[in-house]
Amino acid sequence: MPLRGACCVPDSADVKPPMPKASYEPNLTFTAEQVYELLGKRVLIGVTHRTLDDEVASLEEFHGEVVRVNLDEGLVLKLPTGEERGIPPDLSRLERASPGNYRLKSTGEVVVDPDFTAMWTVYPKGYRGGPDV
Repeated sequence: MPLRGACCVPDSADVKPPMPKASYEPNLTFTAEQVYELLGKRVLIGVTHRTLDDEVASLEEFHGEVVRVNLDEGLVLKLPTGEERGIPPDLSRLERASPGNYRLKSTGEVVVDPDFTAMWTVYPKGYRGGPDV
């Protein structure tokens, strides 16, 4: 299997993942059936933290198994360490992952055949130049 590049994007891809627009409104509605379908699935997450000047402050990558989804905690993943980590419960941001090996840039760890990927950009409070996610 080919080794995939930066979290969630194959090395050979020239396509950048879609970024939310300034008018981005999270879709926080989901059905019990959607939640049931996600339980036990493996998700690979990439998070870009930006500064007020829109510079990249840090990149974060993690993966885990979906253990629950609700509006209070979000989409909760159980990481390989046993720690639980939540992301916003906007299921529309999940993309089905292409089969293959994904190498995390931050650790070198290889994640094999995740079910879904998601990428988020986090802006600091007070940022006015782009989407507030």
